[in-house]
Amino acid sequence: MLGLDDNSCRWLYMSRRSFLTVRRVFILYAALCFALTAFAYFKVFQIIRHHQKQVHTNESAFDMKKYKKSIFTILNIFAVFILCFGPCLCFQIASHILQDYGEAYVVKWNICAVFVFSSSFLNPLLYIWRINESRDGARNIIRKLFCKQNGEE
Repeated sequence: MLGLDDNSCRWLYMSRRSFLTVRRVFILYAALCFALTAFAYFKVFQIIRHHQKQVHTNESAFDMKKYKKSIFTILNIFAVFILCFGPCLCFQIASHILQDYGEAYVVKWNICAVFVFSSSFLNPLLYIWRINESRDGARNIIRKLFCKQNGEE
């Protein structure tokens, strides 16, 4: 075995086993996070639908336009979550099943990391786009920044 003694071979075997154990734990943890997030959003939709049915008799107390906007905001947030974290989870599952841990693995992992980290960029943009107060606050901050740069107050 490439000039390795028994202790070195045992160490390599054990480190590979622990690496695979950690990966299994990560995959299970990520899958659990996906399942819990999907379940939570499903329950939110159920509660909102139930609330809508209860309030349906008194239309003035329930703002349908605001309700629909909230629903679409939740769907957009969940879609960004799935688009950012889904490829990483799928890649980890496929790598584990295929036992593909070659040199290209690191490159593929880095590409998945870009998707995961893009969530940190996309979520604030989503909130600014969907929530009026956030959008107004962002506009005010940008105006103040540009006014100070131009020497105007």
